[in-house]
Amino acid sequence: MKYLDLDWAAAFPLLDAWGSLPVEARRAVLKMQMSQGLSVGARDGVYEPLMASGLVVPTPNGRRVLPTPAFRPVVVALRAMARRPVWEAADGAALQGYVEEHLTTEEATALVSGHPYGSMHVIRSTVAGAAGGEEWLEDFLAADDQGRAVQWEKARMPRGAAPAFAAVRRWEAARAMVRTLAGLPEPVPLRELPSRFPDVPATTLGPALGAALRYLLLFAALRAGDLEPMVGGWPPAVARLGAPAPPPPPAVEAVETFEAAWLADDMAALLSMASAEPVRLRGSDGAIFARTRDAVVSRLVSVPAWAASAANARTPGDDEDDDGDAGALRAEYASTYLQVLKLADRAGHHGQDLRLAPTAAGKRWLAQPPEARLKTLLDPLRGSAERNPAGWYDDGGTGMRFFPMAVPGVLRKGTVNCRAVLTRLLLAMPEGMVEVGAFAEHAGRSANPFIEAVGRGLQPMDYGWGSRVLGRREWEHVWSEIVSAFVLMRLVPLGAAALGRTAAGRVAFRLTSAGRYLLGAADDFSLGEAEGKHVVVQPDFEVVFLAPAPRAEAAIARFGQRAGRGIGVMFRLTRASVLAAAEGGMTAAEMADTLRGVSARPLPGNVERQLRDWLSAVRRVSLRPAVLVECPDKETAAAVASALGKQVTTLTPTVLSVAPLTTGETAALVKKLRAGGVFVD
Repeated sequence: MKYLDLDWAAAFPLLDAWGSLPVEARRAVLKMQMSQGLSVGARDGVYEPLMASGLVVPTPNGRRVLPTPAFRPVVVALRAMARRPVWEAADGAALQGYVEEHLTTEEATALVSGHPYGSMHVIRSTVAGAAGGEEWLEDFLAADDQGRAVQWEKARMPRGAAPAFAAVRRWEAARAMVRTLAGLPEPVPLRELPSRFPDVPATTLGPALGAALRYLLLFAALRAGDLEPMVGGWPPAVARLGAPAPPPPPAVEAVETFEAAWLADDMAALLSMASAEPVRLRGSDGAIFARTRDAVVSRLVSVPAWAASAANARTPGDDEDDDGDAGALRAEYASTYLQVLKLADRAGHHGQDLRLAPTAAGKRWLAQPPEARLKTLLDPLRGSAERNPAGWYDDGGTGMRFFPMAVPGVLRKGTVNCRAVLTRLLLAMPEGMVEVGAFAEHAGRSANPFIEAVGRGLQPMDYGWGSRVLGRREWEHVWSEIVSAFVLMRLVPLGAAALGRTAAGRVAFRLTSAGRYLLGAADDFSLGEAEGKHVVVQPDFEVVFLAPAPRAEAAIARFGQRAGRGIGVMFRLTRASVLAAAEGGMTAAEMADTLRGVSARPLPGNVERQLRDWLSAVRRVSLRPAVLVECPDKETAAAVASALGKQVTTLTPTVLSVAPLTTGETAALVKKLRAGGVFVD
């Protein structure tokens, strides 16, 4: 090691003397310039305790003090410990910094010798990931005879280094020290080690400590405040060493809940708009143009700020810091899924009139009730053969994926079945709401397919071009992230999970009947309990919401003009908004039925009559391009009609219509007319 490779047997008495120094004297020593010593003239209260400790000697002129030759390497070690005060911030960054500070490149590389390449940053990160987990200690302590301990060390020992555990007493002392200190909740002062292990000679205890530090079984750093050198196991690893996995999280009470299949509603809103007028797309990336997107976003169902933050589903007006771009992501997701499910397609030409247009299947889908529309989204997921999330460099195929996220590596086939484990976890949930974070943490530690695969001797994922093998804590993080993302990014937007907010502000969830259907545990589903009638339709055509009602909001957004969000006046029924919905296929009866179904009061008669009046003037025509053949007289028109047969339609006695022709078809038609004696100018 760079600074901690000391003769600890000789250092223990010096650390006792260090323990007698006041904090100001310790701080002065740490700032001492080793070559010039410490000036004592300007440091009242420091000189006497330093001289009394025997750790320093005065210079010949008596104006400065220098560390004794024996204390000099201890000062170097203490300074290094001060640079990395890991006891106050025992996280991954602190551990990487500790590795960088104390281990040589050869020592760090040897600790991860099974991973042959990578930058020094990757090596430090790998070492921190391995040594920061409790399995690092478990593996060492499991080497319960010297032969196994020697093999453990050999796999982690720099080339040419002297083995520490070849001496049986040293190995026994190191194992006892690690087992004892790792069982304590806090690190202990280094100077107390001889008294804690009185049966171990200092000449054995010192080298054993050096080996434990070199292999990151124990860590040494100064305690903030009193600058006491402490030693102990890595706190996060110690806290979990031998501890049982947490029990399944209990149900919690939610003070506010939200449930809506907003992805299906967003898709319906976008497709309804595309049925009425072009939804223009940028030629560069296929995204919706900003002005059109704003109109789309105005139709999206509102999501409470706390739920939107958890599931990344904001819409304008969700919070005071709205930057104007909120809801854009939802609009783009809706566009993407409409195209993936072939409910819409791109029409027109790039750079000209590229637009999103409903397909025939999309028009049929839009005419269906909400449950049927949602089923169209759930069935491909329910019936997919996908077992695991995509990995890096996986294009994800062309369909809607069961897992909405990717893992940070390349999954190896046949090692895990994430879907089966996740399904069991979700279906075993207690009744009621469960906190998302607690559920994901429990899954990471108690039902983790990656850790189970590692336990069977398999390496389930190549991480970072194969230069990393993840430790248990990292596998827990990977799986917890997958579980959390699946709940918030897949179940919640599809109405397969309802969200709740606890009094402490934590986000919780529960499976809905749509969620059980998605997971294959039910043959059908409903969209939850009735919301209640919280809407009032005013005679002046304003639609007032007395309480949040997401399903009612999504339904009325198809034919109402957005006027607000939350509660209050949220829509106005206008001729333009009603006619736009009619162009998408809605009838006056469907609109009136929708309003009656959610209204707390009878639908005003003038509103229902006006809906019928607006739509009574609706007419439908077909529009198609055609080629006109203009003839000088009736005889020529008759000759053309005779030559072309069924290809031609007579519009007037001298004007004929032919379906649009390609260049080749036009040439063939001209040739056919020429053969009949009719020439095209």
